[in-house]
Amino acid sequence: MESLVTLVLVLMPMFIGFAIPSNPTMTKLADKGLSYLVFIILALIGIELSQVEGLGNQLGEIALYVTVLSILTIGSGLFG
Repeated sequence: MESLVTLVLVLMPMFIGFAIPSNPTMTKLADKGLSYLVFIILALIGIELSQVEGLGNQLGEIALYVTVLSILTIGSGLFG
């Protein structure tokens, strides 16, 4: 039952968004606001990463994780 509530909470804004008529001015404003929000989030992630001790020593391990995850994701998309 809990997963059904979560599903409704995730999907409800999408259905509400389709039901509301779009205004081109508001769409441009929302697009610009979301772009700024993405840049703010990336800046905060950068600030958090700058505070990690020994990040340079862990870059090889992080690159390995990213490579394996990318191969698995692309592979499952191509063959799955």
